[in-house]
Amino acid sequence: MKRRISILPLLVPALGLCFPPGAPMSDFGPSQVSLSAFFDHSGQDLFSDEDQTASVLNSTGLSLDYGPWQCLQFGLFGGVTEFDVALPDSRLGDTAAFAYNSDYTFSGGASLKLATPRFASGTTRLVAFGSLTYINSKDVPGNSKTGLIYDGGASIQYLFLDRINLVLGGEFYTVYGDQKRASDGRMQPFGTSNPSGLVDYFRGLVGLEYYFKGKNHPFLSIAFRPTGNIGWQDQLGLRNASISVSLGAMATLGKEKQDTGDEDAGMIDQ
Repeated sequence: MKRRISILPLLVPALGLCFPPGAPMSDFGPSQVSLSAFFDHSGQDLFSDEDQTASVLNSTGLSLDYGPWQCLQFGLFGGVTEFDVALPDSRLGDTAAFAYNSDYTFSGGASLKLATPRFASGTTRLVAFGSLTYINSKDVPGNSKTGLIYDGGASIQYLFLDRINLVLGGEFYTVYGDQKRASDGRMQPFGTSNPSGLVDYFRGLVGLEYYFKGKNHPFLSIAFRPTGNIGWQDQLGLRNASISVSLGAMATLGKEKQDTGDEDAGMIDQ
């Protein structure tokens, strides 16, 4: 009889930007390493409540996560981000006005994730997460925006058929920083508008992650984060919502394959 080894008892999606950016999900220790490429499209309203302006952050890059223990994971991510801001409604008739459209510039940050042991026959788990992302963008005329993206929340996750990880939860998400005007060099703050109060900073979370068969366990993650005032902006896309996609793989540090005659049998048993 072939000896079967449990190699991935913990499958935990987590948000890091991500925000991670983007990559909302990755495997969880012990001694587990996950490397993924991500793309995140996030729309949010900026500036004052009376003069809200749609904006979008398109981010792409790589995310590296390490889980030294079963209930703790650290992550680092880096890449490039495009920060575009539409004209406010009050200036649409101004022929001299222009929207803020930056090139892709460096962005990066870190994440931390905590999880409970799985319960309900090893299928269900609770996860808390948080991340901080630095952005620094500049458009052609010379206007610049430098700031931080704050992201944190919690989710409940269900592992289905040992390969599909389903996620439902919510997060606190906001953007704050300083902007510099090219015309006169004036510095002033910018940030997420909140006409309805604190509730405007919260997003829901619906996610799915699929683990493929094969060496290093490749996976595909998709997450959608809507707010209560989700919409669409013709020039920018999603307004007050985000969608992210991540493709990656994972491995266990120091793990020796004890049965080289077996093929990869799945996420839980090999």
